Amino acid sequence: MKSYYLGCDVSKGYADFIILDQSKHIFVSSFQLDDTRTGHKQMETVIRGFFKKRSDCVLFCGVESTGGYENNWYALLRRLGMEFPLRVTRLNPKGVKHHGKSSLQRVETDKTSARTIADYLITHYDVVRYDEEDQFSLLRRHFKFIVLLKKQKAQLLNQLESLLYSANPELLQYCRRTVPQWLLRLLEECPTAADICQASEQSLSTIPYLSDYRAGELISQATNSVASTQSPAMGTIIKGAVRQIQTLTENIKVHVSLIMEQCQLPEIELLKTIPGISDYSAICLYLEIGDVNRFPSAKKLACFFGIHPAFKESGDGKYEIKMSKQGRVRPRVILFMSVFNAIQQDSHLAAVYASYLQRGIAKMSAIGIMMHKLARIVYGVLKNKEAYDPEIDRNNQTAIRKTQHSPDEHKKERRYQGFDPTAPISRRHMKKRKEQKRPKTDNSSVHNGITSALLNDIDDDIDLSRITVTQIMNGEGQ
Repeated sequence: MKSYYLGCDVSKGYADFIILDQSKHIFVSSFQLDDTRTGHKQMETVIRGFFKKRSDCVLFCGVESTGGYENNWYALLRRLGMEFPLRVTRLNPKGVKHHGKSSLQRVETDKTSARTIADYLITHYDVVRYDEEDQFSLLRRHFKFIVLLKKQKAQLLNQLESLLYSANPELLQYCRRTVPQWLLRLLEECPTAADICQASEQSLSTIPYLSDYRAGELISQATNSVASTQSPAMGTIIKGAVRQIQTLTENIKVHVSLIMEQCQLPEIELLKTIPGISDYSAICLYLEIGDVNRFPSAKKLACFFGIHPAFKESGDGKYEIKMSKQGRVRPRVILFMSVFNAIQQDSHLAAVYASYLQRGIAKMSAIGIMMHKLARIVYGVLKNKEAYDPEIDRNNQTAIRKTQHSPDEHKKERRYQGFDPTAPISRRHMKKRKEQKRPKTDNSSVHNGITSALLNDIDDDIDLSRITVTQIMNGEGQ
């Protein structure tokens, strides 16, 4: 059965298509259709005409992810796949882009991008997954909307702090951690220091959680305020910002409750057994992970989140190890905040974190390692469908210590030839060879920020939380 490959480069309102054969030759030259009913009907006509002449073939279709613009075309091709031998996949644009660069593509247009997508399907057929059901796509969009609302609220809170610094800076002492509700209610009635001076203690004390004593303090502070702006216009701006913050707060509560009602799943209940992971965090992690079986190992899940250690070694050059951050952003944010709660709630994780600090690892580096460990725990809980148990992690660490060995990496690399002293190498590399020949001691495992133990752990998928490298995350745990 012959195979043909359709590349679809999606733009806002239209898309470019091209069909290649197995030899990467153009079978159907590029054409462009609008993302309208007429365009979709024409696409159906093209597909029907294609299979009418070729009934013994399969058409593989690739649609590049473009932030949602590809959804209509993807849904259309999925519907056609129920009628014809057509398979469709959604591609990561980063992989397609690097594939185009590796082909020395000099000109980039919509036509060439469509051909690059089809070429990518042919070249990387072994890693492309077709016809995957994404049952959480709508929930992810809902969760993304909640994240957007929280960002808008944070921006308004920052703007409110800037306004208060000019209108009533004495109130900022109550906003060190968060802005309390009583302060927002106060700013609705008395946005500037001059307004507070004109108010009475009785009127201010009617605000919930604002006592008579604090009301007197606020009036006294406003009387001696160093505020530079007391104009009514400033008060109007502050009131508008406060109303927007309160509206966003209510909207966030409503949408969070809605998404929690839709996510009453046993997997989320399992994730909530992990210390530091709340309802909101469990929903975010599970929506990003989906079916955990699509990840062969915990290392693959860590790479998906972008929390795996990245390093580079080429010739004489060596670069420090740091967190990759080449992956999903929201799960990293969730894991970062969850680690702080986990080390306070769970004695086992707190002891693991303290052991890294005792080895001399920086705090942020240790947080990054704990993020990796928490991701592995998440993988184990979902894979085995068992609640979190610290004893399981302790037993795993004990088993790793018994089976872990530390062979000299240079012996593997130089098994066909030993070091030749007459080789024309640089002084830096000569120094490295001399250090490798020396017998290793307990304190000689670190060499320019990279250890053989780290390389062995990365290759063999061994517990990375046991790596004793002080610069493993380069202070980039956030």
